[in-house]
Amino acid sequence: MLSKMLMERGHKVYAITSRGPGMPKLSKIDGLIIHHVDSFLPHFINYPILNLASLMKTVKHVIRKYKIDILHFWTLEFPTTWPALFFRNMPKLLTIEGIPGINWFYGKRLIDIMGLLYSFSVGKLILNSVSDIVVFGRSIASYLIKLGISEERIHVIPYDINVDEFLALDDQKDVRFELGLKDDQVVILFVGRLAPVKGVRLLLKVAEKVLKIHPEARFLIVGSGPLKELVINACRRNPGIIYLGYREDIPSIMRAADILVLPSVSEGLPLVILEAGHMGLAVVATDVGAVPDIIINGKTGLLVNKGSLKQLVKALSLLIEDENLRKRLGINLKKHIETYCRWDMVVDKYERLYERILEKKQNCALTYYEDLTRKIRSHRISI
Repeated sequence: MLSKMLMERGHKVYAITSRGPGMPKLSKIDGLIIHHVDSFLPHFINYPILNLASLMKTVKHVIRKYKIDILHFWTLEFPTTWPALFFRNMPKLLTIEGIPGINWFYGKRLIDIMGLLYSFSVGKLILNSVSDIVVFGRSIASYLIKLGISEERIHVIPYDINVDEFLALDDQKDVRFELGLKDDQVVILFVGRLAPVKGVRLLLKVAEKVLKIHPEARFLIVGSGPLKELVINACRRNPGIIYLGYREDIPSIMRAADILVLPSVSEGLPLVILEAGHMGLAVVATDVGAVPDIIINGKTGLLVNKGSLKQLVKALSLLIEDENLRKRLGINLKKHIETYCRWDMVVDKYERLYERILEKKQNCALTYYEDLTRKIRSHRISI
């Protein structure tokens, strides 16, 4: 969406990303030219690892062919960020979701330890190699400051979903009718990857406890992932938990729900909260990543401590019992997202940041030229 809006404002944008099986080396989506680099997908982390030599070659090619002014890198842990260490003379910007092993976690101990080591080695080099860093929330910025990154180099810029594309997925089905749910039953929805990082195990424990207190409530779980069988087994034990698998019609499912719950261990700025906000749902979420910038406790949703079973049960029970509170929080969240995350404001901030980086680069070049001139005049260097 950012690329699309930048192009609509007259900027030329080109993308480099990983290339999966059967994908072309070059593609074009809505006018955006995308270069795909060969990669492989390790089974133990499920993140693409790019061919570094091919990546470097592609970056050089793109810079030369399109006369690039700024390199904008995304996410600290992906190999697509590594060229930031090599193109020293290029103005560079980095946007990150979090810092691996510090405030961003995969959910497996060994991988998270590797992430921590990475953040204090390669990650820190990358952070120091770029001019400025964009994060999605203020809490993420605080971790960067603790790592020694100066505050003036850190910028908080959120984002939003493409609302039109999201609402186009609404097939207008009556999901409540399909599932045999009554109009007065409170429906709690989870949408996400069924992986440890999303707090799926905790979610199932919470569901068991909430259903003992409120047996008429229902939990809908949407998604797929390594913990799928765990979810299916929980559904067999408790009819109050309903697994819908992987679905595209998320707006239709959200229309059937009253509450969205997101008990994640780690997040950047979760799309599902933005989606729920646009649908007017009340949200209960853990205080991770940029979530506290969107879910302001008691105003735009209910925020709980990461990993707290007790707080999650209490927050969900409160919303199940108070329909007015649900509606108020849903309305407030929608208003907050529509103002704080507005795309025109987001693009404005990025444009100003690009201008600042280019201006900084020009000033550095001018300072270097003036210093060189003084040295020549004082005969302190030989040419």
